[in-house]
Amino acid sequence: HGRLDLPEFRAVLNASNGPKLDFTGAVQHFDPFSSDPQRFAGHLQVSDLAFADFGQLWPQQVAVHAREWIMGHILGGVIDDGKVDLSGKIQLGSPAGLSATVDKLNGEFAYRDASVQYFPPLAPVSHIDGIARFDRVNFELIPKGGLSRDVKVAGGTIRLTKLDTDNEEATIDLKLNGPLATILQELDSKPLRYAHALGMDPASVKGTAAGELHFHLPMKKKLRFAQIDYTARADLKDVAIGKE
Repeated sequence: HGRLDLPEFRAVLNASNGPKLDFTGAVQHFDPFSSDPQRFAGHLQVSDLAFADFGQLWPQQVAVHAREWIMGHILGGVIDDGKVDLSGKIQLGSPAGLSATVDKLNGEFAYRDASVQYFPPLAPVSHIDGIARFDRVNFELIPKGGLSRDVKVAGGTIRLTKLDTDNEEATIDLKLNGPLATILQELDSKPLRYAHALGMDPASVKGTAAGELHFHLPMKKKLRFAQIDYTARADLKDVAIGKE
C-alpha cells in the first residue's frame, strides 16, 4: 500500500479572470485495486467566486436546508479568500464507480458586495462585506455592514445550526441605525405587522433609531408564522408622532 499525493490542482473557470480553485490532497495507504474505503484529506482555496456559483461546490445532499437557505437568500456578491479543509473516505469499484463520504469539514471565506434577503418580507440588505465560517454542523455569516433602503446595518450574525440533522435552524441578529419611520415600515410588513399592533402609522413618525432585530426559526419550506421567534429593541432619538 502506498500514498497518493495530489500536490496541486488548479482550475480557472469560465475565463482567465473567472473563479480560481486550488486543491491539494492525499489518499492514505492508496491501493488502486482495492474496493475497501480509503482515507483522504484535502485543502481547497477559492477566490473570485460568485455566490450564484457557490452551489456548484456545495453537494446537494449535504445540509440540504442550509444549502437551500444560502442559495435562496444571498442574492449576489463575490467570495474571496476561501479556505476549506476536508477529510473522509473514498471507495473505488463501488456501483457508482467512485464514491466519497466527508466526515470532517471546516472553512472560512470573505465576501464582498453581497445582497442578503435576511427575512422576507423585509427588504434585502445590499452592499454587504463580511466573513463566513462553517463546519459540518454550523454555518455563520458575519456582516461588517450594509444598507437596506436608508437604514444602515451596523453588524450582526446569521447562524445556521444543526446542519448534521434534519432539523436545521436559523438565528438572525441585526444591528440597525436609521430613520424610525423606515424601520417601522419594514416591521409593519405582513405577517409581522409590528407598527400596526402598536397602533402607529409609520409615515407619521419622526426621529431616528439604533436598534437590534432578532429572529429564530426552523429552516423549513412550509414555515408557519407561529414557528418564528422574533424581537425588536431600539434606542430612539428626536421622536415625534404626527396625527394620522
